[in-house]
Amino acid sequence: MSPSAHLDIIVVGGGIAGLTAALALRREGHTVTVVESSAWLREAGAAVAVPPNATRTLVKLGIDLERDVKAAPFKNSLEYHFTTDKPPKFGAKGDGHQIPWARRAEDFPGLFYLAHRVDLHDALKTKCVSSEGPGEPVNVLLSSRVVAWDPAGSITIQNGRQMSADLVIAADGIHSLAHEAILGHRVPATPSGITAIRFILKTETLLRDPVTAEIMDDGDGCFAFYFDANRKTYLLRYPCHNNELQNFGAYGVSDDGDALPTLTGGQLSRDDLLKRLSALPPVFRAIGSKAEDTVRDWKIGDREPIPTYYRDRLVLVGDAAHPMWPRQGQGAAQSIEDGATLGLLMRGLQHKSDVTNRLLLNDELRVRRTSIVQLLSRARMSAVEDGVTLPAEIVRLFSPDPAPGQSLTILILLCGSL
Repeated sequence: MSPSAHLDIIVVGGGIAGLTAALALRREGHTVTVVESSAWLREAGAAVAVPPNATRTLVKLGIDLERDVKAAPFKNSLEYHFTTDKPPKFGAKGDGHQIPWARRAEDFPGLFYLAHRVDLHDALKTKCVSSEGPGEPVNVLLSSRVVAWDPAGSITIQNGRQMSADLVIAADGIHSLAHEAILGHRVPATPSGITAIRFILKTETLLRDPVTAEIMDDGDGCFAFYFDANRKTYLLRYPCHNNELQNFGAYGVSDDGDALPTLTGGQLSRDDLLKRLSALPPVFRAIGSKAEDTVRDWKIGDREPIPTYYRDRLVLVGDAAHPMWPRQGQGAAQSIEDGATLGLLMRGLQHKSDVTNRLLLNDELRVRRTSIVQLLSRARMSAVEDGVTLPAEIVRLFSPDPAPGQSLTILILLCGSL
């Protein structure tokens, strides 16, 4: 057998999508350079779900979710709906209702995890640059913002430097302009109208206070939703970092529908957070009072699915290709799938000229799947919300009175066959 063609590859963006692609391609023997606009001091964000489709992929890339990422095993998911002033009850005999798909978690032993984004990012970064493991360590170029893209296989950095490669991967997020070089026109990100105030508290902090300790009666590994009476505001909670931290997200409708979505949002005060939680029972305001003086308000951006992710030697992955709402826990997972798929497709090339044909195959594998998940991310598991239009075959999956097995169908679509 003749040796495979060796590629020089540029990955623009050092987040989860970019690092997964870099790691997968390194392991296939290619030379990879990550070009990152920030100083890479600390990955932004709170926590992420790592469902079975992502876990399987990470394991194949040499990452152990519990050892390397300190991820907490997912065990259950509950919804609480507060419609009266009656104090809520938590635990086995509490007011929570098990979400139907959560009953199937037992079918994925050791595969469903909840992770701190920083822990996952650090694990990927370590594997990429380590001198150990298959392939040569990934090169990293920091504080380098890309200002121009050439589908023939080159980029221009803000200081005027041009870099060329056999393959350029755009992994620079929802505001990436790489898609313009592929499509010939810009498809700008737009506000979804949803914002999320995210914060993390130590589990021991909650347990020390008798008022807040009761929410922990639902046990380790619980992914919980707490809805107010009108279902327009809700608080999300789940553990990460070996169950030592609790991730919270207070979701609501944006007061500024015309604001441009950003990945970092703006700074809000603790009082703003408490206002967001005002329609929930007092225990949740007690939780909010333990947050830092300032919290981050994340504006959720949106963009319609696009028909292709590549042109010539330029390809999109992650949010640069398919930004998603955080409602199915698949944003990071699909980014991980993207990166790993490119690694597999760039295996065994006979000639560098084969790259474009492999990217065509990547489109066939990824565009339809990720576009469906994009649309699914705009809907909740139990019902389609007002104003959301989805294809009929997807709406049927989210009917208010789902038929038996329907939630399992969704889980199989997202996470893979049982």
